[in-house]
Amino acid sequence: MRIEEERVVQSNELYDIYPNVCTLTQEEVEANPFCDGDHRAAFYRMFAKKAYGMSWDDVKDLDCRKVIISPDIQESWYRNRPGDVSEVQLTMALAMSGPKAEHALPPLTVRWADDCISC
Repeated sequence: MRIEEERVVQSNELYDIYPNVCTLTQEEVEANPFCDGDHRAAFYRMFAKKAYGMSWDDVKDLDCRKVIISPDIQESWYRNRPGDVSEVQLTMALAMSGPKAEHALPPLTVRWADDCISC
């Protein structure tokens, strides 16, 4: 199998696992870093509202393993991280709390599984 064909297969499998998709604007990405200046989950707050129409206060549980983002979103978080958050701290938070970046996604894209949020 050629590399291009393998990427298509992997990409189609992603769509089965993460059937929901939305495209963010660059402004939304810049305004909602992984964590804001108060160290709150700015991205997940925006995600709950955009994907589910829910306030963060209504979210009981979020399974970060069931959310993937395009790499440009993650890169923006590194550029715009709060001054008191080191690159290592952000890397560890992303490793433990996702979402994970997936290179097969188009720019500014978020995909997620149906059951990633419970209320």
